[in-house]
Amino acid sequence: MRALIVTGGDAPPSELLLREAEGADLVVCCDRGALYARRAGLRPDVILGDMDSLEDPEAYRMPGVTFMELPREKDDTDTLYAADWCAKEGYGELTILGAIGSRLDHTLANVFLLLRMLKKGVKAELLDGHNRVFAAGPGIARLPGEPGQTVSLLPLDGPVRVKETRGLFYPIMEGTLPPEYPYGVSNVITGLPAEVEIESGHLAVFLVRE
Repeated sequence: MRALIVTGGDAPPSELLLREAEGADLVVCCDRGALYARRAGLRPDVILGDMDSLEDPEAYRMPGVTFMELPREKDDTDTLYAADWCAKEGYGELTILGAIGSRLDHTLANVFLLLRMLKKGVKAELLDGHNRVFAAGPGIARLPGEPGQTVSLLPLDGPVRVKETRGLFYPIMEGTLPPEYPYGVSNVITGLPAEVEIESGHLAVFLVRE
């Protein structure tokens, strides 16, 4: 099952939100994400969060929508709580919109959230109008882009050992991607299938559209 999480970073384009909601079994909005859904004409299944970024939360209570108000003093971000809750409920795929924004700390936390989900066996991605981000490794990771598209490979949890890449302009053969030297930025897909074979460690994969 696939869940769509709409959180409170930069507002996703309404057409993107509606398109991703069409194929989702569940729509969860975190705080201001409920406002983004309302603007797009989308009715969520769940609204959760500490309501610190949503004006007049009571206006969003409605029949058929589960409303979960969280304490403001907590260790989890609302997005992390939503992802963990969806994983616990049995959703094996998560698409997260509104996870990229002007709060760089929250954006980075959401990228690391992808690793948390990967280790739980959940396929998760961050998506906005320009970026698709997911975690990968170890093993062969397919890069679901198209020729000419920019792709960046950045280590998530220490040095990442790459056996080889396929279909990329700048190949990596038996190489290591260290966190302190991010030379995996701004590669380009040249052929399909585009893949990276990871021997150890985990990568954040960024597929970018200009």
